Amino acid sequence: MYIFSFHFLHSKVLTTLAASEGYDVNNLEYFQAVGGNSSLLVYVAYLDCSHQQQCLVFRNNYISDEACTLILPVSGLRKNATCCDFIFDLLCGTKQKFYTYDDSCPD
Repeated sequence: MYIFSFHFLHSKVLTTLAASEGYDVNNLEYFQAVGGNSSLLVYVAYLDCSHQQQCLVFRNNYISDEACTLILPVSGLRKNATCCDFIFDLLCGTKQKFYTYDDSCPD
C-alpha cells in the first residue's frame, strides 16, 4: 500500500494505492480529503508513464459501469495521444465524451 498527498485547489487529498483481490499489482486508488472520514474508489485501468504518452485511465464505477476518466499532463494536451485515446476507447467505449481543461491550474 502506498499513500500520496497532493493539493487540489484549496484542499489536501490523500491517495492510497492497493491491489484488488486476485491481483499482485496496485490497480485500485482511494482518494480521501485530509480530515475526511470517507474515500472515493477508482480502478486504475491503464497507466503509461513513458515520456511519449504519460496518460492514466480510471474506471469510475461510483458513477456507472461505463464511466471512465482519461488524464493527461498539460504537456500532452496538444500532442497526438493516439495510443492513450485508443486504450481509452477500447476499455471504456466510444460513447459521448466530455473534455475538461482549466487554464488556471499550475503545471
